[in-house]
Amino acid sequence: MLIVMKVDLFVNDKHEPAYIKVEDLSRDIAVGVLTRDWHTAPIEDRWFEVGEDWECNPELSDQYLEQLASWDLLQIFLPA
Repeated sequence: MLIVMKVDLFVNDKHEPAYIKVEDLSRDIAVGVLTRDWHTAPIEDRWFEVGEDWECNPELSDQYLEQLASWDLLQIFLPA
């Protein structure tokens, strides 16, 4: 199935992202995301440190690959 996506990025008067609209034209659905306090400053290394409560299995089963491929957000950055 061919997935056709359209992404609109709206900025405020400071040229910061204010709203993102993602449309999946092949399925005739859309989602909007209102953003605030957007910044592009470097992220502190501590955000990527794994805590003691981390219980994520690093291996992703093949059963999820088809589902992940249909995620609209992934389609924007990693089209099939």
